[in-house]
Amino acid sequence: MAKDGLSAREAALIAEARAALARKAAQGASPTAPQPISPPQSQPSAPPLAAAGPQTEPFRAAKPDPAVIAARIAAMMEAEREQTLRRKQKMKQTGTAIVVIAFVPVILWAAAKLLAQLMR
Repeated sequence: MAKDGLSAREAALIAEARAALARKAAQGASPTAPQPISPPQSQPSAPPLAAAGPQTEPFRAAKPDPAVIAARIAAMMEAEREQTLRRKQKMKQTGTAIVVIAFVPVILWAAAKLLAQLMR
């Protein structure tokens, strides 16, 4: 598990969303050269905007497109549904195997008793 109790899939989705936001912000500022944001480093470095001077307007995150959010949620729900179906199928197979393993000795014992009575 990743930091803050996130699963690997959730951490990947967050990283993907951050990268998409960074690409969108870079395209708005300079459409010719979009640059992805690298993951946070262990040692903090000076922010790149410090050399550029003071900002005239504070940074505001763009509102995400509802269609994109709906598509991501639908994809996540589909992945969870598939995982649940695989887990249920595995549990069903395991349950069947346990039942068979439990009844084989009983069937063998009953067969042996029946053969013993027929042989008398």
